[in-house]
Amino acid sequence: MRHAKGVVPVRRRNALLKADAVAKPHCRPISPTGAAVDSSSDCAVFADKKSSVEKRLAALNAVRDFRRERLPKYASNVAAWTRNGYNEQLAWTFDAFDPDRMIDLPLEWKFRLDPKDAGEGLGYAKADFDDSGWKTVLTDRHLEYQGVEPGYENVWYRHVVDIPEKFRGRRTIVRFGAIDESCRFWANGRYVGRFDFNPAVVPRSWEKPLEFDVTPFVGEDGRLAIALKVVNRIGRGGLVKPSRVLFFDTDEMKVAIDADHPMNEMSFKTFGSRIERRGKNFAFIGGDKASHGRIHLGMLKAPAGKTLHMAFRYRTKGKGRVRFFVNQKEVGKKVLASEEVFLPPSEDWTERTVEANIVEDVHRVDLAVRNELRAGSEMEVSSVVFELKPRTFADEKTEGPQREG
Repeated sequence: MRHAKGVVPVRRRNALLKADAVAKPHCRPISPTGAAVDSSSDCAVFADKKSSVEKRLAALNAVRDFRRERLPKYASNVAAWTRNGYNEQLAWTFDAFDPDRMIDLPLEWKFRLDPKDAGEGLGYAKADFDDSGWKTVLTDRHLEYQGVEPGYENVWYRHVVDIPEKFRGRRTIVRFGAIDESCRFWANGRYVGRFDFNPAVVPRSWEKPLEFDVTPFVGEDGRLAIALKVVNRIGRGGLVKPSRVLFFDTDEMKVAIDADHPMNEMSFKTFGSRIERRGKNFAFIGGDKASHGRIHLGMLKAPAGKTLHMAFRYRTKGKGRVRFFVNQKEVGKKVLASEEVFLPPSEDWTERTVEANIVEDVHRVDLAVRNELRAGSEMEVSSVVFELKPRTFADEKTEGPQREG
């Protein structure tokens, strides 16, 4: 039944009135800490940019619990309005925070200028260095906004993390929110890597996250002493966005595709009869027309900003080719970037290693396959390994054009 524009059906109107009646006694919702707060304080959890991700996530979960437990069935289609929560994630910019996989680092870190570039010799990078006499600064803004006069070049940040026991023993990655401009990084007194500013290599790097794998450097007791030297030669500088530590199981960063891998995760059914297993290997079979398929790599977690390494062996027989595309997708499954992996024909077993840089905002990666082999032809593939690695540029020393501060 159609309703005139602006007229609310009686059933829905009554439901909305009932929802309002239910909601009014609960205008002092339970906060993430368990205490009742008024609506203005509750909103402030999201309005305050300094609110921790955990606190905002807990507040949002409390709102969702209220909807589920208190709102009448016909009051609203919350799932549809929020796209199953996706709109809320965008509005409150949770940055895909997962309390089971990461911890946020505090905003205040120890800080010292190093005008003579003598910090390394003075032991600033050592795990047990006494930084109690250092000042503190915030790590979500440039130093110039915190009273530091322009003209400095070398500055040091230090912070000690006590990794919770539940995360110890897992692959551990430190993610700096954004560094302006270059940096050197030590973990527990051991050199980890570097990043050198060069917009030709990484455009607008001063606003992008930078990750380092520190798994071998974490102490058995979970202690992780972070020493970060930031080099700034022009304009504003510093550690300018909040940082966090991420934790992964081995199979969340690296996966082998072979005969033991679940067929449903490879989406083999989309290939039809044009693919078959051969022991630990699998082969693409030619036909009269092209066929398509997809190998899902959703088991690789948090790919944004990393490099996808692909290593495998292959050999071909006959005419035609198989085309592979690394598709990078956002939360809503829109493809943000796609890169083709070219494999020249080879009758002998050929080893191939390919790298694809994953852009920011990517939620998952898939491998799309287009089989263009002719009838009677085939491509056999073995020893396929996909691995995500932090893109640190640790071995690159670049002197690129400078930017305006």
